[in-house]
Amino acid sequence: MTTANSQNAKKRDDGLKSIVSLTWVMIEKFGTVAISIVTFFVFAKVLGPAEFGIGVFAMSIGQFLVMAFTSLFQDILVQKKEIDEQDKNTNFWSCVGIGTIGALLLVIGSVIWAQFGDPRVAWMSAFGAIQIPLTAISLTHMALLRRADQFKVLAGRTLIGRALGAAVSIGMVYGGYGAWSLVAQPVAMSAFATAALWLMSPWRPRWSFSTRLMMDHLRFGAPLAVRGMVYDIFTRSLPIVVGIFAGHAATGIVTLAWRIVELPRSAISSGLIGFSLPHLSRRQDSLEQVQRAYQSLTRATTLITTAMFLGEFIIAGPLIRIIFGPEWESAIPTTQIFAVAAAWSFAQQYAGVGLTAVGRPAALLAFHVVSVFLSLALFPALLLAGMGPISAGVIQVLRLALWTPANFSILRRVMGLSVAQQLKAITPAIGAGTAMVVAGVTAEHFLRRQLSDPILLVVLIGLGALVYAGVLSVLDRAWISELSGLFKRGRARTGARDNAKGAL
Repeated sequence: MTTANSQNAKKRDDGLKSIVSLTWVMIEKFGTVAISIVTFFVFAKVLGPAEFGIGVFAMSIGQFLVMAFTSLFQDILVQKKEIDEQDKNTNFWSCVGIGTIGALLLVIGSVIWAQFGDPRVAWMSAFGAIQIPLTAISLTHMALLRRADQFKVLAGRTLIGRALGAAVSIGMVYGGYGAWSLVAQPVAMSAFATAALWLMSPWRPRWSFSTRLMMDHLRFGAPLAVRGMVYDIFTRSLPIVVGIFAGHAATGIVTLAWRIVELPRSAISSGLIGFSLPHLSRRQDSLEQVQRAYQSLTRATTLITTAMFLGEFIIAGPLIRIIFGPEWESAIPTTQIFAVAAAWSFAQQYAGVGLTAVGRPAALLAFHVVSVFLSLALFPALLLAGMGPISAGVIQVLRLALWTPANFSILRRVMGLSVAQQLKAITPAIGAGTAMVVAGVTAEHFLRRQLSDPILLVVLIGLGALVYAGVLSVLDRAWISELSGLFKRGRARTGARDNAKGAL
C-alpha cells in the first residue's frame, strides 16, 4: 500500500471513529434530555407550582456553582498537548480543594440565610451543596476520558447516574418529601454518576501537587468559567425580567417557548463541545489542520442543525397547538424567534472551542460579556415598548448580532480563517434553510384552514425536508456523496468485523 493510500485509509478510519464517538455523545445528551422531561413532568404534576418553585429555587444555587466549577479545571487536560501524572494529580486535588471550599461557603451562607430568611429553603440549599464535592472528584477522570475519546464510557456513566438519581427523586416525591425531592435529584445523580465513573475509569489519583500547575490550570479555565456563568445569568434573567415588566402570563409563554427550543439545542451543543475540543486540540501544532477541521465540523453541524431548528420554526404552530392546546398559541412567535437564534448559534458553535484548542480561551470573552449585558440592558425597554414575550427572543437574536462581527474578526486574527472561509462553511445551510422557511410559511398560510393540525404538521415536515434537501443539493452537491460514502464505509467495516468473528 502506498503512503498516500495509507494516509487516506487513516483519514477514513479517523472519520469513522469520530462518527462513533459523536454517536455516543448524542446518545448521552438525548438520553439526559429524555430523563429530564420525565422527571420534570412528574415533579410538576405531583408537587404543584408553589412547592415546585421552592425546590427549583433551592437547587439552582448549587447547580450554578457546579456549572462554573466544571469549566474551571476540565478543559485544560483535554487541550494540553502532553500531560503527565503531575498534571493529573494537581488537577484532581485542585478540584477537590476548591470544590470543598465552595461547598462549605454555600453551607455557611445557607446557615446565615436560615436565621433571616426562609429556613426551609436555606437548609435545602445547604443540602444541595453536597453535589459540588461529588462533582469535583469526577472532573479529572471525565477530562482524561474525553482526551482519550472514551465517549462510550462517559455516556454510560451519565445515563446510569441520571437514571438512578431520577428513580430516587421520583420515589421521594411519591413518598411525600415534597420540594426536598427536587433538591435530592442532582445530589443523587452526582453520587451515582461519580461512583460509576470511578468503577469504569482505570486512573487513580496519588498525592502529588504543584502550585505552579494549579495556577496554570486556573488561568486557562477562568475565562471558560466566566463565559459559562455570564451565559447562565443571561438565560436565567429572561423569565425574571419578563415577569417584572410584563407579568406572570408572559413569563409562562417565554418559559414554554424557551424549553421547546433549548432542551434539544443545549443537548446538541454541549455534546458537540465535549466532542470537538479533543478533536481540534490534537491538531493544535498545525494551524492549517485546525482550520480544516474547524470548517469541516462547522459545515457538517450547520447542515443538520439548520434543518432541525428552522424546521422547528415552520412547524411551531401546529406542534404547539397539538401538544399544549390552542390556549398556548401566543407562544408560537416567541418559539419561532428562539428557533432562529438556535440555528444562528450553531453557525458559530466552534468559535470558542477552536480558540480554546489553540490555547486562546479568553480571546472572545470580552465581546461575549459585552453582548450579553448590553442585550439585557435593552431588554426592559423592549418590554416597556409593548413587545411582550417576543422581546425575549429578540434580545437573543440581538446578542448574536452583536457578537458575530467580533467572532469573525477574532477567528481571522487568531486562527487565520478569513471571513470568506468562515462564510463558505455555513452558506449552503443558510441558503437551504431560508428556502425551507419561505416554503413552509407560505404553505401554512394557505393550508391552515383546509387541514387539521396533525395533517398540517406532517405536510410541513415533508415539504420542509424536500425543499431543504433540494436546495442543498444545488448549493452543496458533495453532501449526498459524502453521506453515502460514510454509510458504505461503515457497512464495509461492519462486514469485515463480522467476517473476522466468523473466522474465529
